[in-house]
Amino acid sequence: MIHVKKIEEELDFHWCMDKIRPRTPYGIEYKKAMKPYPVGTDQELGKTLDILESYVDWLKNYETERKLDALLKHIKDIRFSIKRAEEEQVLSEVELFEIKTFIFLLNKIWEFKEEEELPEHFNTKIRPISELMNLLNPKGAQPDTFYIYDSYSKALATLRVKRSGKENEYRRAIRQLKVKIRDEYGIILSGDNTVITQKRDEAYRKKLEDCPYLIYSSETYNNLVFSLKLGEELMELQEMAEKLKEEEEEEEIKVRGLLSEKIAEYSKDLKSNIHGIANLDLYLAKARFALEINGEKPEIRSRQKIYIRNGRHPKIEQDLKRKSMKYIPITIELEQGVTCITGANMGGKTISLKLVGLLCLMAQMGLYVPADYMEFALQEYIVTSIGDKQSTESGLSTFGGEIANVVEAMKFADKKGLILIDELARGTNPMEGYAITLAIVEYLNKQEAITVLTTHFDRVTSNREIKHLQVIGLSKFDFSHHSINDVEDKLKILNKYMDYRLVEVSNFTEVPKDAINIAEIMGLPKDIVQSAEETVKNGW
Repeated sequence: MIHVKKIEEELDFHWCMDKIRPRTPYGIEYKKAMKPYPVGTDQELGKTLDILESYVDWLKNYETERKLDALLKHIKDIRFSIKRAEEEQVLSEVELFEIKTFIFLLNKIWEFKEEEELPEHFNTKIRPISELMNLLNPKGAQPDTFYIYDSYSKALATLRVKRSGKENEYRRAIRQLKVKIRDEYGIILSGDNTVITQKRDEAYRKKLEDCPYLIYSSETYNNLVFSLKLGEELMELQEMAEKLKEEEEEEEIKVRGLLSEKIAEYSKDLKSNIHGIANLDLYLAKARFALEINGEKPEIRSRQKIYIRNGRHPKIEQDLKRKSMKYIPITIELEQGVTCITGANMGGKTISLKLVGLLCLMAQMGLYVPADYMEFALQEYIVTSIGDKQSTESGLSTFGGEIANVVEAMKFADKKGLILIDELARGTNPMEGYAITLAIVEYLNKQEAITVLTTHFDRVTSNREIKHLQVIGLSKFDFSHHSINDVEDKLKILNKYMDYRLVEVSNFTEVPKDAINIAEIMGLPKDIVQSAEETVKNGW
């Protein structure tokens, strides 16, 4: 019931999926088929995470993964060929070669498993198919080529001997004729049995025309081309060689048909191995991603609760790192009902909202999460209203788009789920916005869902039953010791002193006025700042 495509952009989940990079076409397809584990599948998800843990631990300690990675990169998609074989169609030599290569790589992966200390959960469905390998490669370990060997058919072997004999006989006769033309007429033919003369060279042209063993072939603007004229004996040899070649090709088709039938017999084993490789490939890709984000295995709980300790939004963390800026991890504990997050713009409220949604979705997809620790309950849905929801197509304003999302969320709010709302009603006048926000918060607080809502409205958090988290913000910034006019890069000073961590506060605590502090840092004149502070002090 979680609409991944709908929320992946708002939560940057597509960024995470782009970072999960299987090597094989099978792993890529399994990745595309990934879905959140539904409520009630705690054991299945737990098993998936345990298997992933074993791969993560293995990758931490073994450099030999690169050998396995190199094998996986060479695997091609042979499913269409298997299907054709099952439908009693004759496979081409290219298809047979690809299947042979696949089976050879199976052997290599199996050998790797036997030689290396692999995870306990290393996929056991990957098994060599020795009989098929011996059939497709009767001459021994030659994985780089495929050839229809004489051993496949006595008739084929006989035809090849006969054809080779006739071709050799034909080539000898051609060589003898070319020597005769050279010796008797002084004419030397090229390797393709032709000779070229210029049109203006009348003497040589006459010589070529008078030679009984040559025939006019073609011409260009300046030149004439003569080719070897085949006599009856040579034509007969050529025809016999061509006929034997056709018979050989027909016999090769029969052999390919027999090989195709054998492949069809082993289709179940091939498909089982394909499934095994897909799982192996996807687990390795997810494990590499887990290490890349310095992730941890989330813990599954039955109680409707989410706890994240030092959680990080991986995309935003990466973006900040590129700018030589530090990401401040967030710790948050959420339970059934409403939690309000307050703080000024630029205070990280939206990032905290995205972080909660992203980590819950990642955990429910069977992935490691970027946090020191996380425990969560499986959710039936995740509904988000983050960012500007104005829709020119439907004619909805920003406020209309927000309410449409909230209405959708309220349809499911009586069931276990996660609702994330960013600054509800910011798109309408403050008085009505406050009234609507308060009413929606009080309604959602009585539901089964976990709702996290960011707001600028102070009194929304006055209800004792509503959990109130506040961004620490610029509370530790001492303006008396900083000359704002001397700050060259004001955004950097904001990043340095803005504390994005959340603290639980009294429901009667006012929303901090960091906006005024931010305005001052960014250079708003002091008299205007003082006037704004007076207005806040006296109420608006």
